[in-house]
Amino acid sequence: IDLVANAKMHRTFLQSLHQHKISWDNLVLQNEDNSFALSMHRYTQLWLPMIYSANTQKISCKKQTPLVPPSDVAWLWHCHRLAPYDYM
Repeated sequence: IDLVANAKMHRTFLQSLHQHKISWDNLVLQNEDNSFALSMHRYTQLWLPMIYSANTQKISCKKQTPLVPPSDVAWLWHCHRLAPYDYM
């Protein structure tokens, strides 16, 4: 594992979220349009089952197209990985 390369990719990911104004404050605290509930639904009901299904299939990784979540889902996935027990 190349930690430097992964750290640079992670920084780029966070910069992209910031550029698109995706943050915890914007999703949760400024939730006038119910976007947090929609994002959470997309994450828990669509993304997690899709990732589970993709990881349990017996398909070679070389043949699979990488799954890339939409930015709001990517942010929730990022938060989940930082604090997994808060999502149980």
